[in-house]
Amino acid sequence: MGAGLLDAQAPEAPPRERLTLGDTGFRLDLEDQHGETVTYPLPAKLLDADGSPPVVLVIWADRRGADGRQGWKEALRNRYPEALDRARQPGLVVLPVAHLPDVPGPVRALIRNRFFDDRPPTALDWKKTVARQLGHEPHVPNLAVLAPDGALAARLSGEATEDNRRALFRVLDALLTADREGSDRESQGEESVQADVFPDSKPSTTTLCSIRSVALTRTASPADP
Repeated sequence: MGAGLLDAQAPEAPPRERLTLGDTGFRLDLEDQHGETVTYPLPAKLLDADGSPPVVLVIWADRRGADGRQGWKEALRNRYPEALDRARQPGLVVLPVAHLPDVPGPVRALIRNRFFDDRPPTALDWKKTVARQLGHEPHVPNLAVLAPDGALAARLSGEATEDNRRALFRVLDALLTADREGSDRESQGEESVQADVFPDSKPSTTTLCSIRSVALTRTASPADP
């Protein structure tokens, strides 16, 4: 099928500036396999019970990285079971995304059906919407953590190995804990604190987190890949 037809049926999303750690401004407006809209900032139904925004984990991969994306979903289901059903894991929402810019329009219905049973539903990205903002490592899963204030807190690419799982879970656990503690400090008028997300490990990502009154930082070392 010619490139002209593909381009006509799958125009790329308007360019957005690539986000770096600490940046805000990530936007998402896609449809999942059931035709439901998936957006960021999140709709009211995915906010926490008090109306505050949760931590958001975006997981995206191309077709060759799809198995790895499923591996991450299983690891996350074991760690944060409610978040994978979008039922209500307090403070955390997981948004899986399929990176599908090379899929021509006539076969998209077939592709949608392949994701039919996915939970949580998978957003179908035909136009590189996520990749243009967060980057994309081909053939492997890509993950990005967005703090409650919308800042890009962490970025990781790779399979759900033990080291990568440990790295990601430290970020998420630190953000979830800091979010709760930050709310308490704000209500009591306390000063912000500094904390090391990775005190004794060297994950394959650098992290710069800023949520409410708590700043979480890690500086990449020369030993990092």
